[in-house]
Amino acid sequence: MKQTNLSYFRIFLLIYLLLMILSAVMQIFFQEMDEKHILQQTETVQIVDDEIELNFYRLENSESCDAVVILPDLLMGTSILLPLAEEIQRLRNVYILNYPTHAVQGNRIPHSVSQRATILREFLSTLPYENVDIAAHGYGSLIAIKKLLDNENNENVNSLSLMSPYGPVEFHLLGSQTVNRYMYNALYPFSFLFRYAVPHFGWYHNQILINENIRAFSEMQQASFREWAEGIDLPVHIIHPLNDRSLHQLSNICRDSQDNSTEHIRHRRSEPG
Repeated sequence: MKQTNLSYFRIFLLIYLLLMILSAVMQIFFQEMDEKHILQQTETVQIVDDEIELNFYRLENSESCDAVVILPDLLMGTSILLPLAEEIQRLRNVYILNYPTHAVQGNRIPHSVSQRATILREFLSTLPYENVDIAAHGYGSLIAIKKLLDNENNENVNSLSLMSPYGPVEFHLLGSQTVNRYMYNALYPFSFLFRYAVPHFGWYHNQILINENIRAFSEMQQASFREWAEGIDLPVHIIHPLNDRSLHQLSNICRDSQDNSTEHIRHRRSEPG
């Protein structure tokens, strides 16, 4: 019996090692080409001692002198925003900003909301437009609000649109930054094991549980959302799904805005055919 179990273990170990080797070979020799989208452009900015290359989508409207800058959600990314950007392009110039993770020199960029708000400020300073509207999806709402509060020079920013913004849900369920940090940091071992002990054939890099996402969430201060939102002195437009029960709370938080309106949109599943 022991001999049989040992044989099964050896077979399992052999299969596991073969899969790990095959996974490593595929990742080395069959890497997915990161082709640059036709709309993607880069702009280099200097923040303190770091030179940062910003990557963004640009949809140009030659007849407009105004622009809309869209900040993506951390998990949903930028590609999901392209159809919306194409609609806005009929009236305005549109930019979708990616979040850089490393400086040109190779230094890691902090994933804190404050640091990314600083990056947004520098990016806006490179745009040749007198009138800019900021739109933010999910996680991007924290960055947009923080930027508008930290920087007094917001004369060229006309309004803020929040699309399914973070804040209300996290404020009630995960309001303690200490609890958040411990919870997200606990995911690092699982991420490490998944990356180096599982034959994932490259799928690790295309899912949520990667170190960059964990680091960003661990540095996100959701509990500050209330005091940040109350300080906005701009027209605020909130777009949220109908089934979000925290919508009225978010509207109340932004009650001090000059013009606070809420638009309900339904999420419909696309039917086959």
